[in-house]
Amino acid sequence: MKKSKLAKALILAGVFIALAIVYLPILIVIIFSFSDGPRVGQWGEVSFENYRTLFSSGLIWEALGNTLLIAAVAAILATLIGTITALGIHYMKRKSRRSFVTTNRVMMILPAVVMALALRLFFTATGFAPLGYTTLIIAHTIITIPFVILTVLPRLAHLNPNVYDAGQDLGASNARTLFTVILPQLIPAMIAGFAIAFVLSIDEFVISIFNNGAGFNIQTLSIYLYTHVARRGIPGVVLSMSSFIFVISFIILIAINVVQTKRAKKFSRPVAITSLAK
Repeated sequence: MKKSKLAKALILAGVFIALAIVYLPILIVIIFSFSDGPRVGQWGEVSFENYRTLFSSGLIWEALGNTLLIAAVAAILATLIGTITALGIHYMKRKSRRSFVTTNRVMMILPAVVMALALRLFFTATGFAPLGYTTLIIAHTIITIPFVILTVLPRLAHLNPNVYDAGQDLGASNARTLFTVILPQLIPAMIAGFAIAFVLSIDEFVISIFNNGAGFNIQTLSIYLYTHVARRGIPGVVLSMSSFIFVISFIILIAINVVQTKRAKKFSRPVAITSLAK
């Protein structure tokens, strides 16, 4: 019993240490965002000046608006295309499925600079001009589709394989069975895939900087930070912006988890197959 309690205590301590290592730097950023020190990392007096600068800066909010617009559109497209692709892969034969899954994983681990250069050459060769919102949305969609596929496929693997056949045997068409039975059970995975695609798009820098217009005419948060930090070092407003984004992301993550939990409980009940033929 003593050994068991000691083992549990060590495991719990390890968990807390790991969480502290991950979240301590973020906590430091949040704390120093309320400081008016002369340099980043040097504490001054408690002040809200960084947040006043953040909420009064037009350039930051323009960059944030561009970032959210590109991320939202790219995440929606990636979720739709990724879900359809995952359905196609799931219903393939085993050998074909393995080949496509492996190909999808290769796209996920491919260095961003290689993919960014490939997309830039593609846009140049196919005559996309000028580079801007369209190329950024296409590029962000392409790089996030594999993550949606990887998120949806495990959910498909856990579905009852007899449900689809039962729906057809009872007179439901392929489309009706798909939209009535299959897709509702994929909604939690689709939400998770959308969230992953959205966050990856917001965070993406290499793809954005390669496929932006000349002179970075479309400002995103990552490009804004690059251009300003490279010139003047890390300004205090970056700390307040990072803290603000972290808090908003944390709230969104909680909301997504709540929705997923409710959806999982709702669709874990047995499906009434007999209603499909009506």
